Amino acid sequence: MSKVVKSIPAEEAWDLYQNTRRAPLQMQIFGRHIFDQNEQVIKFAKSAPSGDSKQMPSFMVGITQTELDNFGKTNANETGSALLTRRDSWNLTINDVWVCGGAHAVQEFHPASPINARNIFSQQHILTITGRDWWDWHWLGTFRFQATRISARSIAPASPKRSRI
Repeated sequence: MSKVVKSIPAEEAWDLYQNTRRAPLQMQIFGRHIFDQNEQVIKFAKSAPSGDSKQMPSFMVGITQTELDNFGKTNANETGSALLTRRDSWNLTINDVWVCGGAHAVQEFHPASPINARNIFSQQHILTITGRDWWDWHWLGTFRFQATRISARSIAPASPKRSRI
């Protein structure tokens, strides 16, 4: 049986919203948190031959402590570009408040993990949290998706309209 997390107090939601809007980098990153693989990532980086691209396998790419250190954590107490709450306090409302804070500040949302079926769809819940975010952005028509050979990003357009991802 799954555990239900209590709803977020209004004051905490407001603080998270404001901290997200005030992100020093004026952008947010999203994707899979892979804290349980930090040691594997470090081991991989050390074992890659000198001069090699050191491109990690896609299952190792995501939000690690390195991204949190570089982009900054955002929550009710801190201002940054990566949502981070305690595992026992995260819920859909917290995620939606974070998305709204970034969207209302017209910030770009950059994926920190691959945009692929594994990171979008869930056998158990139909969509992962990343997939749910993408669905919300598409359904609400507030974002357009840009992909290049180098990166992909979701951008809040100057005049929002319904679009496809």
